[in-house]
Amino acid sequence: MAILSDMLQPFDGLTPDAAAQVAALKVPANVQARVDVLAQKCNDGMLTDEEQAEYETLVKYGNMLSVIKARAKRAAANTRAG
Repeated sequence: MAILSDMLQPFDGLTPDAAAQVAALKVPANVQARVDVLAQKCNDGMLTDEEQAEYETLVKYGNMLSVIKARAKRAAANTRAG
């Protein structure tokens, strides 16, 4: 996890406005719809190998976005408190 923290360090220096913009990022509706379809197929045991790989990639990207947003929120809070 230390390398991830190092990779995200630039987010600590965001201006409050920039941090708020990053924290407000959302997955586009068409991407979320695809994730939902793949998640349902996964739950039903119906994913092809290609869909499984796509689903895993989308989940990884979503997780990374969540970490980036959390880091931006923390940076914004630290800026306000500082």
